[in-house]
Amino acid sequence: NLSEGVVSLSPAPGADARYAKDASVALTAKAAAGYRFDRWSDAASGNATSVTVTMTSSKNVTAVFQKVYSLTNSVNATGGGSVSPPSGLFDAGSAVTLTATPAAGYRFDRWFGDASGTSASVTVTMNSDKTTSAAFKKVYALTASVNPAGSGSVSPASGSYDDGIFLILTAQAASGYRFDHWEGDASGNVTANVTMTANKNVIAFFKSLTPP
Repeated sequence: NLSEGVVSLSPAPGADARYAKDASVALTAKAAAGYRFDRWSDAASGNATSVTVTMTSSKNVTAVFQKVYSLTNSVNATGGGSVSPPSGLFDAGSAVTLTATPAAGYRFDRWFGDASGTSASVTVTMNSDKTTSAAFKKVYALTASVNPAGSGSVSPASGSYDDGIFLILTAQAASGYRFDHWEGDASGNVTANVTMTANKNVIAFFKSLTPP
């Protein structure tokens, strides 16, 4: 099928389209746009684009080409992460599993374009050219501790939070203690507000209810 590719012969056949007995003929396959060379069949074999046949008899050689589509992957935040496999050409009808891997300080959020969902791995069927985008979000670490140890707890707890998120911190005293005040990246002696524009460290101080 000439729309899929062409095969060139070296040397070219004679005027009668024949070759001398035992002649060596080099065949080279070149795929058309949107196709790739896959393999030789009939009197030749292998998947190298060039093959040589010896004319010990009349030969029928077929070059098999495969339809391909382009997959273009991108990320929405420079340095936020990567997608594998990278952009490239994939066989028509093949199922390509994409995996988004966040960089340090980011988390994977969701897919856009010809992929969807919030799972870091998604499968795309190549029945046409596809374009996908992996969205990553910057995160910062909240480290919440209490003083003295065992005197209470902080909610929400230590963890990673999206850039810009607004947190309301609440200190809960353990039995025999009362909450006294915040230190670090929080202040005051009631609930504390923290906006996650950087890594934050907060300490909730409690005092014992037991008289000295």
